[in-house]
Amino acid sequence: MSNKKLGRQPKLLALSAGGDRGAVLVGLLHGMYLSHGKERVDWTLITGISAGALVGSIVSQTIPETFDRHMEKAKDLFEIGGFHVVSPHTRWGFVINAIDAVLYYNSLYTNEPMDQILKDNFKENIMFTPLRVGAYNRDTCQYETFDKNLHQAILASTSVPIVYPPVKIGSHDYQDGGMRHIIPVEEIFEFIEEHKVCTVDVMICYPINCFELFFKAMTPEGYYPLIEESFRCMTAQMLGTLTNDLTKLADFLGISFEEIREKPCNSFYKDGVMINLFSPDDATYTNFTDIKPEEMKMMYDGGKRVIMEYLKPK
Repeated sequence: MSNKKLGRQPKLLALSAGGDRGAVLVGLLHGMYLSHGKERVDWTLITGISAGALVGSIVSQTIPETFDRHMEKAKDLFEIGGFHVVSPHTRWGFVINAIDAVLYYNSLYTNEPMDQILKDNFKENIMFTPLRVGAYNRDTCQYETFDKNLHQAILASTSVPIVYPPVKIGSHDYQDGGMRHIIPVEEIFEFIEEHKVCTVDVMICYPINCFELFFKAMTPEGYYPLIEESFRCMTAQMLGTLTNDLTKLADFLGISFEEIREKPCNSFYKDGVMINLFSPDDATYTNFTDIKPEEMKMMYDGGKRVIMEYLKPK
């Protein structure tokens, strides 16, 4: 651990799962820096799941003096059309690819584009802040945390079942950590248990104060009724996972579930622990097979705006 971490109250950055909504996290992070400068973006440890693991890998390679530049680069990664995360098994169109996937593969797409994004943007040997990544062990049906072999761990944590194939780490197959947690609550409680007196910054890709916005962010419109209903069912399951995670944080703080999700951004204190929650107050739906730069910009701008409004001097 670098000298910059010594003598400071321990601070954890916890980044949520979010599929293709990582631009929200970049906006929240950049807005925090633009509001409060270098001191606010100096963490002891970073943890993330899925999109949070990817964004966390970028943050782990920054120091306060380079944070702004890295966030601009991360913004460009999402906005300038370079964030292509699907590659079909065959080039003969969606229907043929789907048939081919059913017959010969265990996923609709390969994760080669995400693997390349990691190769281009994450170098484990130049990390300045430790990173922990949550992934789901498909063999044992358990959630696990990785602090080594991070390239593979991040690739696994972003591998949504059916969409992407599982990733082999050691003797087990791993997939999207979001299958068990949207917020990395296990890592949060481990950090609190270790340090007792600390600050935890929790950044969430989804709106937490309005369930209607959550569904808007995740459910397409104008599709066949059966497809829309399928998306709503998957979204409801994800919302249940997020609700469970928020409930665990609320129980620790001794407050109600309604109180912890009352506002998009809020701060809570209990027994030496400060927990700051940051989430968007709007929703933009994206199709992960056809990600549009303007949609990424809307998510980035929304994240930056909401945190800057919350952190501005009252």
